[in-house]
Amino acid sequence: MDGTIQLERLPDVLYVGRPLTARKNSTCNCSSWTDGKYANKVKVTFGRSSVNTIEVKEGLKVGDRVILSDMSNYE
Repeated sequence: MDGTIQLERLPDVLYVGRPLTARKNSTCNCSSWTDGKYANKVKVTFGRSSVNTIEVKEGLKVGDRVILSDMSNYE
């Protein structure tokens, strides 16, 4: 048996898969694809989080693609 427990429903919230370095209610620099070839660092403010996703409060818009793995070795 497999199931999901829903604690709260948040309408009209932008969220992404949770990057490795992201924590709830924090700000971090994430790598975002701009044109499919290059990634740029973007300062992103996060809100609530779950196991797999995290709320985006500032820094990204609908359609932005984020690299979820740790990119610190490529700086």
